[in-house]
Amino acid sequence: MHTEKPKIRLTKTVLPSVLTAYSTTMMMMMMMMMMMMMQELQQVKDGSYTSELQRIVQFGVDHVVKCERCSACGFVCEICNDDSDVIYPFDVVNTITV
Repeated sequence: MHTEKPKIRLTKTVLPSVLTAYSTTMMMMMMMMMMMMMQELQQVKDGSYTSELQRIVQFGVDHVVKCERCSACGFVCEICNDDSDVIYPFDVVNTITV
């Protein structure tokens, strides 16, 4: 005996609830983004955003230096060929852009 699985139909009762859940989720995401932007603006105003950015950048630098795959993305200077000092594009202290 073959029994068919019940098919889900987008009826007048199911579709509105799906759309409501979707739009509610999207609205919440937009509000969270707006709140984050306002929080960042407040941090810029009170001067704490710089230290937050420095912490994030330092985390990334520490990872690149320790990670074998990421550290392989560095460059060796074509002028001096000193392979003991690897150059990374994000290293704004030791590199300059002309």
